Amino acid sequence: MTPPSLPPSTGGWRRVAALVLAVLVMLAGDAVPLAWATPTPALGSLGSSPQAPPDQRSPREEYDGVLASEAALIDQLDAAARRVDDLEAETAELDRRVAQAMVDVASAEAAVEQAVAIEERTTADAEAAAERLDQATTELREQAVESYVRGGRGATEVEALISVMDDVEDAATTLTYADAVVDHQQALVDELRAARTARDARVVDARSARAEAAEARDIADLARAGLEGERAAKADLAEETRAEEASYGILLYELQGLKAEILARIAAQEAESARIAAALALQQAAQQAAEVQAPRPPAPSAEGPPAPSGEGPPRSGATAFVDPLPGHPTGSPYGWRLHPILGYQRLHTGIDIPAPSGTPILAAAEGVVLSAGPRGGYGNAVVIDHGSSVATLYAHLSDIDVGTVRAVAAGDAIGEVGSTGLSTGPHLHLEVRVGGTPVDPAGYIDR
Repeated sequence: MTPPSLPPSTGGWRRVAALVLAVLVMLAGDAVPLAWATPTPALGSLGSSPQAPPDQRSPREEYDGVLASEAALIDQLDAAARRVDDLEAETAELDRRVAQAMVDVASAEAAVEQAVAIEERTTADAEAAAERLDQATTELREQAVESYVRGGRGATEVEALISVMDDVEDAATTLTYADAVVDHQQALVDELRAARTARDARVVDARSARAEAAEARDIADLARAGLEGERAAKADLAEETRAEEASYGILLYELQGLKAEILARIAAQEAESARIAAALALQQAAQQAAEVQAPRPPAPSAEGPPAPSGEGPPRSGATAFVDPLPGHPTGSPYGWRLHPILGYQRLHTGIDIPAPSGTPILAAAEGVVLSAGPRGGYGNAVVIDHGSSVATLYAHLSDIDVGTVRAVAAGDAIGEVGSTGLSTGPHLHLEVRVGGTPVDPAGYIDR
């Protein structure tokens, strides 16, 4: 049986729910009931137990399927746990980076505020310089008028006045101002030139610094937003993975329950064997009591028929046994062996004879059918009482051809080979019981 395929590592709830349903339907849809109630057998009938359809999967296949699914789910659980750990570690790293990004944004905001303050101060300084320039210009004009009245000269000073005063109409007229320009005025002209240049440069620098700071702040804020989005996505994925892990855990619990049910069914077969033993012991004790009360036949005379030579099929009392499946060799003998499912040593209470399904099964000896029907782990089974506390059991039949309380002769067809009950393939499980206890069939049946 192929175990169910598992979902990808990042599957969602719907996919996990579908997996749970598929596996449970596959593994439990044709499962055998956990236990079977066997009526207390009466004389002539050992009763029967409910039984699943004969075409069910073998316990070996079913158990292997559960084990494979269990192993796969454990792998999925481990993988999901590792993914959760990885995602939580990545989320923690993103938390750290988001915190650092927030620090960067705050620093950039502070830089913007500082640049704005510098720009404001620079603008104020520029406005003050402009006011001072206006005042100086007015003062120079007044001094120039006064110098004009007195008369004077000085080409250097006049050129300076021309460079800073826009309303001088006639260069020839300004030559009369030269005597009015003194050292203080020359220094004032130089100051005005420097102030104008510095004002323009500082305003440009302040505006540029503010723009750069604002751009840095926007970049830092975008980085923070991106990290927060990535962090939220990681957190959502971790939550989904944790939910997936929980779903795998639920499914694993269900599979382990099915595994326990299979093991319980195996134990139920042993219990069924014990019930058969008790019923046969009760049945055969009653037979022995009846034989004691009945008159005994006369002992054979000395001139009677010769004693058996020991050749030919073994006998129990006067009953001759034949091979119930001639031409098909024994596959598994009576005795202690490793259980194919449980994996430990246990007594194999009969012999297994592999044969194709539908192969006729013969009664090993004459007797009376005590039970014919489903018997738990034995599947469809027939139990025949041969007298002298000896009985045979034929298990896992696909079809039963006799009913209870029916007398059969050695070699009569009683059913067909199958694989019902706790079986790993088509075969006949044959038991010989004396006083209800299983014994080695080789002591009674020559195969």
